[in-house]
Amino acid sequence: MAADVRKLTPQDRSKLDAFLARHPATTMFMRSNLRRAGIAEEPTERFEALYVGAFRDGVLTAVASHNWNGMLLVAGSAGLTEAARRAVGTSGLELSGISGSLDKVQEVRGQFGLADAPTSLDSPEYLYSLNLQDLKPPALLDQPGVVCRLPKPEEFELICDWRMDYHLWLGGEEDDEGAQTIPKRLRHKIQDDLCRVLAFDGEPVSYTAFNATLPEQVQVGGVWTPPALRNRGYARAVVAGHLSDARDEGVERAILFTAFDNKPAQSVYEAIGFERIGSYGLVLFEEPVGDVR
Repeated sequence: MAADVRKLTPQDRSKLDAFLARHPATTMFMRSNLRRAGIAEEPTERFEALYVGAFRDGVLTAVASHNWNGMLLVAGSAGLTEAARRAVGTSGLELSGISGSLDKVQEVRGQFGLADAPTSLDSPEYLYSLNLQDLKPPALLDQPGVVCRLPKPEEFELICDWRMDYHLWLGGEEDDEGAQTIPKRLRHKIQDDLCRVLAFDGEPVSYTAFNATLPEQVQVGGVWTPPALRNRGYARAVVAGHLSDARDEGVERAILFTAFDNKPAQSVYEAIGFERIGSYGLVLFEEPVGDVR
């Protein structure tokens, strides 16, 4: 039986929330955006997205959201590709990438005929989870002169440079849209208290941030230590310090994902208590796709 596929409205919010709560680790971007901006008719502002659901016998089985930035987020099973196609076709936006559980990203990308489309990032990732009661802060955080805190105003340009290095490491270009918006996005992170630096004797040595947040759960992203400062335990300390602050605010769990081949990052996260729970997919197309079949 074919799924009933339609655009979701604010009246569907309770069904959508219940559906996403059944996929808590792979839908953090969708859930965080939904909490901030609700269900949008036309996704033009930051965090806004158009949501399409697939239903069988009145039960929501799949959801796709096409976001203000062109990213397509996918979750669920029956009717997923149809929901994804409807979301992209209805939003009025080009498709810049796809994100979600690895198998669902591969399914939708293949059905869209984009399996061989050029990408700036095509990264199968391990998905990790941590109950913050089980967080293992490293001893470095107790060392004199070591502080985990928000960046100071005079450090803004330095952290922007680090964010550019991270952007290039991910496959971005120095003059693309992602690079151009680094200062704006960092200002938002600082204003919203979503990032931290580890400072050693007053000097920043590592950076981390949350890229999606809920009252009970956060998602870690954008961890960066300059190459010359690596292998000193700074990354695990800054992530653990930030998560300690979140735990003090009542957050119960943290999620993150990192590339299959990024062994150093995996070691960092496992050392502070993260456990691998699945796989995640993140695809950014080299050029936005204007039409999907």
